[in-house]
Amino acid sequence: MTSSIEAINSDLQRIVAGMDDVEPRERARTSPYVMRGYQLDIAQAVLARVRAGLPTRELVVLPTGAGKTVIIAYVVKQLLAEGHRGIMMAPRNELWRQASEKMTVMGVPHTVLAGGVKPERMDTDFFVGTPHSVQ
Repeated sequence: MTSSIEAINSDLQRIVAGMDDVEPRERARTSPYVMRGYQLDIAQAVLARVRAGLPTRELVVLPTGAGKTVIIAYVVKQLLAEGHRGIMMAPRNELWRQASEKMTVMGVPHTVLAGGVKPERMDTDFFVGTPHSVQ
């Protein structure tokens, strides 16, 4: 197991080092987005950790506008198809709204859990909301 963790960490270091790769590549089309190479590499590294049964509290740090939500939506869509469940929390209303919009555009089924919003359904496998609403 240690060698797979080392390999994944090595992959993540290589990805971060290659962040200048800002040209879109036709490697993954997530309608209507074409993921950039570094986005797909990060998503695949996270998926590899989850599929290997490693801890799944992932932290991806990228500059504003670098596509963190696109990466999350891609990962979530893949994992939902494999029977996983999850929740994405954002500390401010504008952030959960942006995340929910992106999930919708990318075809990720979800329910919003946030103050002032009546959940459409609770029998879903993925939620987007605020920490206060989840408590």
